[in-house]
Amino acid sequence: GRDSFDIVEFDEMERELEYVYSFTQTLCNGRKPLFRITENTPAREPSVVAWSDVDTKPVFMNSADPSAFMRHWVYEYLRYPEYAVQNGIQGSVLVDFIVDETGRVTDVHVSRSVHEALDAEAVRVIEASPKWRPGRHRGKKVKVAMTVAVEFRLQRRSDGSFGINGMIIN
Repeated sequence: GRDSFDIVEFDEMERELEYVYSFTQTLCNGRKPLFRITENTPAREPSVVAWSDVDTKPVFMNSADPSAFMRHWVYEYLRYPEYAVQNGIQGSVLVDFIVDETGRVTDVHVSRSVHEALDAEAVRVIEASPKWRPGRHRGKKVKVAMTVAVEFRLQRRSDGSFGINGMIIN
């Protein structure tokens, strides 16, 4: 409502419209884009398959459930960093990693950080993991991408100190 014929530049708008029209014509009438898959394109196996997409999940200590890995490995060997305890730092660190075709844990990195001390400890424990039984996709062993949340929770005690799982930390 506020635009008037003396403010709007019709010549400039017409040039833009011509450009968009010719660009659209070129896309529609030109070569097919290379990113489209045709019947001649060979099917490629993905180099890394998501945990939810594999036919057979990776197995840690006879369990395909990632919570078994967390219970039997991560929380058994996790050490709460002293700096984090003294400063009351807690939270959930999201860690991505790959279980490769041989069952080794590789490419461990933090995807959601809480604090560098907690992040480093979560990565340390997961990198030290023993071998897994690798996952399979379409009958072949494949690299499987996984994500786990490593919980760091402190319990404040009545005397002002912190504890973890009922244990007093000085």
